[in-house]
Amino acid sequence: MKVNQDLQVEVLGTHFNIKAYTDESESVTSLLEGAVRLHHRGGQVVMRPGQQVTATSTGMQVVTGDVSESVAWKDGRFELYGNIRSIMRQLQRWYDISEVEYAAGIDNTILVATVSSNKKLSEVLDILEKTGSIHFDIEGNKVTVLPANQ
Repeated sequence: MKVNQDLQVEVLGTHFNIKAYTDESESVTSLLEGAVRLHHRGGQVVMRPGQQVTATSTGMQVVTGDVSESVAWKDGRFELYGNIRSIMRQLQRWYDISEVEYAAGIDNTILVATVSSNKKLSEVLDILEKTGSIHFDIEGNKVTVLPANQ
């Protein structure tokens, strides 16, 4: 299966997940069981269960660990981990958010949360606000991300 112009995935009997979006600079393939062979920019790697491969314009990186967060969506939950911009890109895909604006100085905000996929956007944002580091203003389908003290 060709994922994009640089990455091809060959499935060898397995349970896996691929996260590849045009607005992201990397593609992430996570393997739960079986085997997957990735071909990327002239290189290849055969993945084993518990591995995650991140493919970027410069190559592939293989890490071993808990890959369950990458398939959490199929179990009815969202695993949100990372900087606020990457989390908001995920939320834009899952909910009807047309635009996100960011206040100055918010880029380094890192959040971690697990939420049920049946929650409304307002409930998810309330959970993220409970971290005490962030606040959201919602106007229609537009979300503004602010520091908690505003």
